[in-house]
Amino acid sequence: MTEATKTLGQDLKKQLEKVAKKPMKKKLRIHMRKQVMLQRIPKKRSGEPDIIKQ
Repeated sequence: MTEATKTLGQDLKKQLEKVAKKPMKKKLRIHMRKQVMLQRIPKKRSGEPDIIKQ
């Protein structure tokens, strides 16, 4: 786990918390949910750091 991916994960969490507090458009809400789901599924894409394991 590198520092970069650690801070990236924290930034994502902060963004999610911010967005969760605001009323938001349905499309955006679905998009955020998809993003979270993608993070949970440990799928390796070529050249991407593994953010799932923390």
